[in-house]
Amino acid sequence: MTTTIKTKTIFHPMLQMPLKSFYTSCIVLSLSVAAWAQPTPVSITWELLDRPVTLYEPVLLQLTVENRSGAATVILNLGKNEKTGLSLAITKPDGSVDRRPPLEIPDFGTAGIFELGPGAKYTHVFVVDEWFLFEQPGEYGIQVRLRYPITARGQTVTADSEAILRCRIDARDENALRRRCALLADKLLASRDTSEAAQLALELSYVRDPIAISYLRESLSSQLSLPHDIVIRGIGRFANAEAVDALISVIRASGPERALAVATLSSLTPKIDDPQLRERVRAALESAARP
Repeated sequence: MTTTIKTKTIFHPMLQMPLKSFYTSCIVLSLSVAAWAQPTPVSITWELLDRPVTLYEPVLLQLTVENRSGAATVILNLGKNEKTGLSLAITKPDGSVDRRPPLEIPDFGTAGIFELGPGAKYTHVFVVDEWFLFEQPGEYGIQVRLRYPITARGQTVTADSEAILRCRIDARDENALRRRCALLADKLLASRDTSEAAQLALELSYVRDPIAISYLRESLSSQLSLPHDIVIRGIGRFANAEAVDALISVIRASGPERALAVATLSSLTPKIDDPQLRERVRAALESAARP
């Protein structure tokens, strides 16, 4: 049986438009809202690793982005060196909030832009200490988001990447610090992948306890060159005799890292209180300046 529906065009005095057109507009709007409400094709996950963390160990934050779309390639922009595209706000144990500015990277670096095809997954680990130094034990809140939206074909796929995580920092534990340093140094020395070794060197360089110096110095024997620069900067965070010895040994070796070691040692001078150690640094820098 065939049912025939007759339509009649009438005008509503408030809308000043045919009701037939009004109903059609409502249908189109309903379809648009339904399409907008569909689950996003991109999954964003934030996770704190190696919890709980003891004081002066690095705090690691892992980002995982998965393209769940069936056809489109999505673009993830993490900014220069995969760092400047991150926004962080830290809630301290006393309840105060420290909104950290984006990292500034003055040197040349990678673009930090990644294409994820259908089904592809990208994972990156950030060292939160690059943005904020955890100086006391306690409960912290970490509010994180991407500064740039994820896009596909020039259109925003998802702009909501924010998460709030809880991070507990336990009291300093010398044994935990040594275990962490030994594990990172061993992995770094065994690695033959530059990106992996650089990440391990970065994590080791943010073990902000003098215990780390001997492990940093040991890591300079890595066969890969990029981690050496990161390790030298890590040694430069300590203004003590052991750090000075390590930097002077790099200068005397006259390798490709010599210039960075000289600059790092020079930057330590204002932080050194011991007159004898300051004199030793002065003499080493003076010797390094000779042709």
